[in-house]
Amino acid sequence: MKALLPLVKSYVQNSLRIIEDLKHLYISENALLSSADAVSMYTNTDTELGIAVTDTQLRNRISVTSIS
Repeated sequence: MKALLPLVKSYVQNSLRIIEDLKHLYISENALLSSADAVSMYTNTDTELGIAVTDTQLRNRISVTSIS
């Protein structure tokens, strides 16, 4: 499966690569960027809690930006 990863459009080789890619990307003032390390994250985060917190944060962000 690892050999197929580079074929996935959202795959990023490493953090240095994403920093370089972001330097050349126009990002709207209203955009919300996020990232996650799916390999390490699951060993440290309770899945249900992680989903609930992410949902709450995204909903709060959406409601705050739609009011502005």
